[in-house]
Amino acid sequence: MSEMTVNPVIESSLWAYKATDVVKLNDSSLKAAAKHIHTRMLAEGYNPRTWRTQPLHMLPPEAEEFSWDDPRTTASLDWIFLISSLNFNFWSEKCGSERYGVQLRESWTSGDKDGEKVQVFTGYCSLVAAINRALEEDISFIDPEFYSTCPDETVAHIFRPAPRSKEPIPLLKERIAIMRENGRILVENYGGSFANFIQDLQEEKPKLTALDVVMKVTEVFPSFRDITTYEGREVYFLKRAQILVAETWAAFFPAPSTSNQIPHRIFPGGGIHQLTMFADYRVPQILHHLGVLTYPPPLLTLLESGHYFEHGSKEEVSIRAASVVAVERVRDEILALRHQDKETAGAATSGGGSGADVPISSVLIDFYLWDAAKRIEDDGEIVVPAHRIRSIWY
Repeated sequence: MSEMTVNPVIESSLWAYKATDVVKLNDSSLKAAAKHIHTRMLAEGYNPRTWRTQPLHMLPPEAEEFSWDDPRTTASLDWIFLISSLNFNFWSEKCGSERYGVQLRESWTSGDKDGEKVQVFTGYCSLVAAINRALEEDISFIDPEFYSTCPDETVAHIFRPAPRSKEPIPLLKERIAIMRENGRILVENYGGSFANFIQDLQEEKPKLTALDVVMKVTEVFPSFRDITTYEGREVYFLKRAQILVAETWAAFFPAPSTSNQIPHRIFPGGGIHQLTMFADYRVPQILHHLGVLTYPPPLLTLLESGHYFEHGSKEEVSIRAASVVAVERVRDEILALRHQDKETAGAATSGGGSGADVPISSVLIDFYLWDAAKRIEDDGEIVVPAHRIRSIWY
């Protein structure tokens, strides 16, 4: 594996942000937003372990219990891999219960299924709910050998919409093709498990970092190769490859009581700080809502009219690149604020607890912004429409 210490997403996104010259960063709003995000993350105790509080997430063993022989380890990694393989394009032109959704109990992991309230999950959560529902129905859907060969009709059944939904899951044909390809690669080269893929990398590089895994995933699995070309130059975004690694990092993040004694079981070399935000369509919405991103009137007109953008178009590349640059800047501002807090309070800033002792990263900021954007959507607050594009990349 080649050595890499600088994420190509950072350099190429900065170049594309300047080259497209469409979306702008508002420096004063960016500073205010960074202070707001910093304050809210501290108040809410937002940290990598927040991932484990999500009711739909499959939880791996804790760090002190970790073993590669534990079926929970393999299942969690295969679950995260499949989710990340298919984590794209859930926006809908329909509203409310008519949009694609998946019906599932509110807490799919609870033992008592009788009488528990059901809920219809939409957006990204519809994907997670569909996969969890399949597992409840004893369908081995997270097994690469299964999803690389099972009939298309089985996949369609797994992703069946809730009774009141008026549309199927978007891009089902493309999702099936990705499952076939990724499953075949894992079966033929890694013993049929993403856990084996990770173990092979750890044997090759004992101090494996998050960026090492991102680049290897991009090399091995074509469907994670989120690289576009603008004016003859490659622009790296790597949304799903980075989120695959980020979800793995959060899922296996040690508890505060052990984080100083036990290294991360998947990424002993660390490196989460090398990753960027995940350039999609929801986070740009919240960045615009916070005033961090400024859209010119012609772009706003296109967004509000429901215009469909082409993959690789000037506007699309600008929105994604500006989002990466913005979150990098927000992270730098929060780091400066934390440094000030440390000097004021004389407190330590290393460790894995909740609050100012949790290392800040663009990944954690993205997680927080995505959750905040979801809350704004659920509360019905008006935000600029997301840019519409049908794409497997995000």
